Amino acid sequence: MKRARNDDAVPVFDEEALRSVVILAARGLSTGLDGKLLLSLTSTRRDEYNKVCQWIRTACEFGRHDFYFLSGTPGVGKTFLVRQVMEKLKLEGLVHPVYVNCFELLTVGDVYHQVLMHILRCYKYRMSKTDTLTLEMCCKSGWEGVRDCSSDNRMILLVLDELDTLVVSGDHMKVIFNLLDLLRHEGANMVIVGISNQVTIPALAQERMISRTNGMQMFRPYTEPELFSILQQRMELFGAQITLRKGVTFPIFQTIALQMILKKCGGNNGDARRVLHACEHVLLQFLGETSEVWTRLALQVRQYQTNTVSPDQDAVAIINVQFAAKVTNNIGTALSKQTQRHLPILSHFVLCAFLVLRMRGAVGSEDASTVTISMDALMEELAHFARRCPDVESVCLNFSGVHVVVRTLTELKLLTLVQEHGEARGLYRLAPLPRQEFESNVFAHSPYKTTLLALLK
Repeated sequence: MKRARNDDAVPVFDEEALRSVVILAARGLSTGLDGKLLLSLTSTRRDEYNKVCQWIRTACEFGRHDFYFLSGTPGVGKTFLVRQVMEKLKLEGLVHPVYVNCFELLTVGDVYHQVLMHILRCYKYRMSKTDTLTLEMCCKSGWEGVRDCSSDNRMILLVLDELDTLVVSGDHMKVIFNLLDLLRHEGANMVIVGISNQVTIPALAQERMISRTNGMQMFRPYTEPELFSILQQRMELFGAQITLRKGVTFPIFQTIALQMILKKCGGNNGDARRVLHACEHVLLQFLGETSEVWTRLALQVRQYQTNTVSPDQDAVAIINVQFAAKVTNNIGTALSKQTQRHLPILSHFVLCAFLVLRMRGAVGSEDASTVTISMDALMEELAHFARRCPDVESVCLNFSGVHVVVRTLTELKLLTLVQEHGEARGLYRLAPLPRQEFESNVFAHSPYKTTLLALLK
């Protein structure tokens, strides 16, 4: 990057310098943030951030062992906000933050061991081969022999992400109940924060679950201005900025290009994660443009640098709407109908559940072009399948796993996902093929054909 002679001059951007800006912008969109870098971003969830911080500060101040529950559709900033809170309170010396993603556990019961191992690392305790420590034993004893109470009075802040993994069915509810029961021990020294992508989990509505919950917060979807703010902050995180002169910059994305990406890639649902990934994808694809494109772009930047006219983000930018549209068309391209036979077996059972709910008449008529089904209804139907069929029991997943399958089915153009908000969050609108076509094109190629057809009866 070259500089003009006078001291106040801004850099002169050539092709290499512009490439560096695009790389830094993509890095800001993709990087996993922690430490001061995480706290450097201004939260668009200021009210929620302050509420969660206050919850945990109060628990630490009064020595309470509380459980707090955060919910919201994917990509609305739940985990990001909690990570900011964890980092903030860690720097204040109030907590030992412990993060466990329940979706990554080998088995539901493995959560006890993983939580214990994370906490022991916080206390810098090394287990020997002869140790017989258990999580319950440590909570009952006040972590005797594990932590030095005279020098370390910080509370354990245990964050259980993807909590719905532990409460998919009543059979697994005992796991979360056992974890929360640990908080009743005087020496537990722990606050638990659960995060769920599923807004309404029937199991969590049980009275004995509500009685164990000290606070709940539902996250609304991001608005378009909030998504724009998030993108701008993340792209500038590592200095990805083209400064033409003092106070004037050359935009990376056209405004209309960002609006188009938002509409095509999760922005309408307030899903910041999908939007960030889509914008990163667009930037990385632009790095593969020809040298002629980069030369032309550098010339355009220098022209704006030498005159007093400021660039209009609605008119010029590194990424224009035409390029963004071309690249995003390759994201989530619909699969051939022939690939239906290669779907994982669970996909067949999810389709079957949709069909059963549709035929039941509670969600729309048999002849309706589209019907709307809640995630709760879908999960309950899959649980019903599991009770009727051992084959299903071995493949049925939690909410997050089923959501991945539904995404695949959406790519097949068999489903259209509608994530409405308020009381109607977590809805799927189904635009299915006729049942006869399902049976001939999908279920006919499934190794579980007989089982699927029996479930449809």
